[in-house]
Amino acid sequence: SIIEVDDNPRLGMSIDSHFTEQKTHLVNENVLFFYTDELTEAKNSKGDKWGDKRLQALLESSFRMNSKELVSRIQKAITQHTDGSPLHDDITMMAIKYPYLHILHLLFYL
Repeated sequence: SIIEVDDNPRLGMSIDSHFTEQKTHLVNENVLFFYTDELTEAKNSKGDKWGDKRLQALLESSFRMNSKELVSRIQKAITQHTDGSPLHDDITMMAIKYPYLHILHLLFYL
């Protein structure tokens, strides 16, 4: 299942930003997934955003994958969705699978 987090300011936006603290208990096979906003805002040639719902569905259907496979699957889905349309910002993703802590960073540049 997906655990929603409180809406907080973007990291690095201001040194005066304040964040709420949330706690949860991780169990075997849980995945922490972090991403920049262009991931869900990436548009296809018709102007349709990839969106939160597509990301959530893909995450929920990929829970058995390791971190590298998960990020690769999302990268392929974004590439298919945008189909050559230019990105307006970079995309950064990081997946951490508990308890193995396999970490993968994947960056796309304009």
